[in-house]
Amino acid sequence: MKTIMIQDTVYRKLAVLKKKRSFSEVLEELVEESKAVKQARLRRYFGIVKDEDAKTMKAKAAKIRSELEVRPL
Repeated sequence: MKTIMIQDTVYRKLAVLKKKRSFSEVLEELVEESKAVKQARLRRYFGIVKDEDAKTMKAKAAKIRSELEVRPL
């Protein structure tokens, strides 16, 4: 279990959503919904590049990466 600090305005918004659930349950639900929305957005782009074009882009990216000079830290 961890303690977090949130702004009073955020607390009030969560309290409205909470009802008889725990804050952890509400936050977990919000996180999962957020992940689902992000995944749905990404799914729109799956399959928009033809396989042959994707292979060409991947090869060009690999060539560029191999030519990059890595500077020591």
